[in-house]
Formats: sequence, C-alpha cells, structure tokens
Amino acid sequence: MIDAGALRARLADVRARIARAAGRAGRDPASVRLIAVSKTFPAEFVRAAAAAGQIDFGENKVQEALLKMDQTADLAFGDSPTRLAGVGILVALVALGIVPWLAYAVDMWAANREGRPDSDITNGIDHYAVQGALGLALAVLPTLAALRPALTPLAPVCAGIAAGYLGLVSFAWEDAAGGFGRTWSAAAMAWGLCLVAVSLTAAVRRSRRAAVD
Repeated sequence: MIDAGALRARLADVRARIARAAGRAGRDPASVRLIAVSKTFPAEFVRAAAAAGQIDFGENKVQEALLKMDQTADLAFGDSPTRLAGVGILVALVALGIVPWLAYAVDMWAANREGRPDSDITNGIDHYAVQGALGLALAVLPTLAALRPALTPLAPVCAGIAAGYLGLVSFAWEDAAGGFGRTWSAAAMAWGLCLVAVSLTAAVRRSRRAAVD
C-alpha cells in the first residue's frame, strides 16, 4: 500500500532541504536537479511519486529500467514529462567501462612506445597508438554524455558501436595485436550494445513526447 500523503510530505521535506542548502551556497534552488532512486520499486511507486510532482527517476539495471519505461510512458507533470532511467543507467555503464577502457588505452600506448615487432604501420601511424586513442574515446565519450545529456544519443551511440565492433573483431581474432581475449571481447560487445540500447531508447521516448506536445 502506497501512502500518497506521506510520499508528498517526504518529497516536500527533501525539496525544502535542497532550497536551504542552495540558499547557503548562493545558488538558485531551481538549478538543482532532484533524482528519485526508483530501482527495486515497482512502477506504481513511480506513478505515485510523479503524482506528487517528482519528475526525474534513476535506475541502474537496464532490463528493469526498460520495463519500467514502458509501464510509465504516459506519465507527465505539467509541461514536463516524467524522465526515467536514462541518466542513472548511463552513469552505471560509464562506471563499468571507464577503468577497463582507460587501462586498455594505457596498455596500447605502452606497446606503441616499445616498438614491438608485431606492430602494424599504416601511413606512418602505429596501430597501437590508434587503439590507445580508441580506448580513450570509449572512456571519455559516454562520460561526457552522462555529464551533458545534450550529447545523447550521438556520443554514447558512437562509442557503443565502436566498442561492439572492437569486441567483435577481437573475439574473431583473439591473437591479433591489440586484441584482448574472448571474455573481455564478449564484455566489450555487451557493454556497447547496452550503451546503444539505453541511448536510443531515451531518444525515442523524447521524440514521442515532443510529438505529443
């Protein structure tokens, strides 16, 4: 049983605390974005919170978030449609990928400096250096998109496609220079697919809302 009155009271209390903290920091309270953590809660709780005026919700499990997106697609509060899951899942994917991709980039640059005999040179450029730059891009682009939603879906979709392709090539030729074994190749493909799915789903939902408005 959802106590709508208690939910509204708790939400009002949180907003009042935000307003006081913003006032002490000399900030406009409206510039603070309140994200309610809705993971593990059913869609009915999202609906109740939305009815109390909450707009943004955060999830970190892709399957649960996509299901909840469908179950709450009709929600809106005033002129602002309820936003569910996009930022939370994207942040979770960034957290999963940033360290492995940065480690991959550092490893490739180290190999480039060593001048290994298995190096492949094209137009005077060592492929190890290119692989390192790709690893850095796969760490940075989703991070920027998580910090700047305006970069979604282009930046994370590009990163997801590149990660999936790199994982596929590495899986097929695991002994090739710059490859990273079957397990990490499969992980790269799964990470890339999730990144694309989350970003495109959020973009489609925004387009549908814009069409309704």
